[in-house]
Amino acid sequence: GAIQMVDCASYEHECAQDLVTGYNCVPPESLTTCDPECEPGLVCQDGLCHSDGLQDRPWTLLIYVAGDNNLSPFAYDDIDEMETVGSTDDVAIVVQAEFSSDHTELLDGEGEISPTLLDNTFRFEVDYHPERGALSEDAIVQGAMGNQNMGHPDTLIDFIRWGTAAYPANRYLLALWDHGGGWTGGFADDTSGRDLRLSEIRGAIEGAGVYLDVVDFDACFMGQYEVALELHGFIGVMVGSEDV
Repeated sequence: GAIQMVDCASYEHECAQDLVTGYNCVPPESLTTCDPECEPGLVCQDGLCHSDGLQDRPWTLLIYVAGDNNLSPFAYDDIDEMETVGSTDDVAIVVQAEFSSDHTELLDGEGEISPTLLDNTFRFEVDYHPERGALSEDAIVQGAMGNQNMGHPDTLIDFIRWGTAAYPANRYLLALWDHGGGWTGGFADDTSGRDLRLSEIRGAIEGAGVYLDVVDFDACFMGQYEVALELHGFIGVMVGSEDV
């Protein structure tokens, strides 16, 4: 049928992006009200908390490593690689990660993941530790928070809120690390027997209430149009593999 134009003003609404269906007629108060309320360093804009752009740190990288599965040794190796750079005055690298007690052999075959890093979840800032082959365990263990269900959206919401509040910056990147399944989701937690559906990832970003400048999927099959469409309006840029 024919496209019908609607005058939003006649309904005392404004034409704006409503975060879900694109541009629509929305109540004016929804553009200046954020739920939850914005933390210091964030300002409410179009229903999401954006950085106020006045922070000393240009970037905070939020790395969500769902490693409680057969990718556990790869998770260990990737965090080890992050430590060769570490956080700086300009970029904070903060991680929430867990490993699998069923998959502990390191990729180089020279050892296993330390028992102190198993059956727990850790939240920490990545320190500079240039030597490859072993993590800076003392700093990681200080962030032990008890075993969390990394396959549940509430866990992701809490991580985003914590990271943006504890490490305010002018821009935020969220990296989701694990197995991916494209439009179905991914990011499995074997202990809890649960993974994140794509709609739950979007719901977690919406529920955290913070605008993310970049979402990077360090996971297979997530560079799909369906994934980008699901996240439209909540993020600035999406990064996914151009291959698998």
